[in-house]
Amino acid sequence: MLTPAVIWWLFALLLAALSLLRPQVARSVLALFMLAMSAVNVYVGVTDPGSYVTFGGSSPVPLYAWFFHSVMGLAPAAFVFALAVFEAGGGVALLGRTASVRRGALLGALFALAIVPLGVLTSGNLAFALALLLLRRHAFSRSLLDVWRGVGRPVSSA
Repeated sequence: MLTPAVIWWLFALLLAALSLLRPQVARSVLALFMLAMSAVNVYVGVTDPGSYVTFGGSSPVPLYAWFFHSVMGLAPAAFVFALAVFEAGGGVALLGRTASVRRGALLGALFALAIVPLGVLTSGNLAFALALLLLRRHAFSRSLLDVWRGVGRPVSSA
């Protein structure tokens, strides 16, 4: 059965394979995905920030459950907004050049790994973090905006 956790694992493993085989494509997908998820977090943060407290509070790791109930529960919308800004920052960094991409990939991977202990649903973040960390092996001399606009492509002399 394809549960949400299995679907997330499959998608994240696909991203890791893409990072190995087509790092430029993977960078585009990962940047857009992180930006989209940041927007989702903003939406949920505005409409139902308490759902994060409930989800995190059910973590099998007692420290995480305590944090979500006792700390995040004080101002869930503020925490969700901070999460969205952090995630968007990682996504924007992936749009840049080599140093920026390496920082964004590291931040995104650390974030992904930090939420693995929330439960089975987030366990696929292990593969997602791997996809991001694999990007750090490559030099990206052009920003994604340059790539998408075709800036810096060799001119044909035909």
